[in-house]
Order: sequence, then structure tokens, then C-alpha cells
Amino acid sequence: MATLKEFRDKLSRLIADYDSVINKVIDDNSEAYADMNANEQQFNMGLLSTGSPIVPFYKDFTIKVKKRKNQPIDRVTLEDTGAFHKSFYAELKNDKLIIDAKDEKRSELVKKYGKDIFGLIPDLRRRVSREMVLPDLQKTLRTKLLTK
Repeated sequence: MATLKEFRDKLSRLIADYDSVINKVIDDNSEAYADMNANEQQFNMGLLSTGSPIVPFYKDFTIKVKKRKNQPIDRVTLEDTGAFHKSFYAELKNDKLIIDAKDEKRSELVKKYGKDIFGLIPDLRRRVSREMVLPDLQKTLRTKLLTK
């Protein structure tokens, strides 16, 4: 069992290194943010990061194609083949989480629908943080404080 002085020293080191610990945990969970953006927010909800619906809405031809593919037609999902959504990634840049895509259609879709196709609405950001990041952070902090 660690002495009080050893525990205090560990705690001091953890506090000094807290930003990098948090950044690592967020980085380790970055895929969850990207998946939530593509699958939940765009595909299931049809929303931009502002919370507004993705517009302009599909044209008649696209609606016919989507019906044939059994894809949703009541909202813009930005999914046709799935390649765009599969190319989503998230990364920390200057302590800020950036969500983007690598697919060749990225520029065309940003031009048509705006840069707010990337990023999460607050409710989804909180959900990822609460369900994935927080448990990982708690585990990391416990490990750093309670192991030799």
C-alpha cells in the first residue's frame, strides 16, 4: 500500500500531466465521435452540427433512387454507398477535436451542404463523453493513482 507521501506525489504528477491524460483519452475515443457524427447525427437524424436539418432536400430523382435502395427519404442522410461515412475520422488539433472525412466526395458535399456536416450537436457530444470518454478517463486516473 502506498504511503500518503507517495500518493500525494502521484497526485501531483497526475495534476501536472492532466491535460495530456485527457487529450490521450479523447484521442483514444476519437473514432466514437466520428461514428456518432456519420451514423447517428447524419444518417439517423439528418442534422448538421448546428442542430439544423441538412438542406437542400433531395431532388425527385434522388428520392426515387433512395426508395429503390430502401434508404430513408424523409431526411438528407449524406449516405449513398456508405463510402463517405466510412471515411469519417476525428483527431485532436491544438486541443480541439476535429471531425472530417477523407472520401473524394468530401469537397463536393461541403460545397453543397456546408462545413457544418462535420461536428456533433451538444447532446451527442455529451453522450459520447459520458458513455465512452468518462469511463476511460476514470479508469486511467484510477490506474495512475493506485498502481505502483
